[in-house]
Amino acid sequence: DSISSSNASSGSTVWKHFHRRPSYAPNHNVCKYCRPRKKYKITTGLSTLRAILYPNTS
Repeated sequence: DSISSSNASSGSTVWKHFHRRPSYAPNHNVCKYCRPRKKYKITTGLSTLRAILYPNTS
């Protein structure tokens, strides 16, 4: 059974911390905590977004 990457990634806990494709930043995901708001292209991978949230963990 094949699951598309978009469906598989939609359940990630990373999305609790980012606004996904908000109307004010189409084609981007925006960090909910960063000031000023930082936006990342929708092609940015979950591992990269996770590293942004937790920069000193491995």
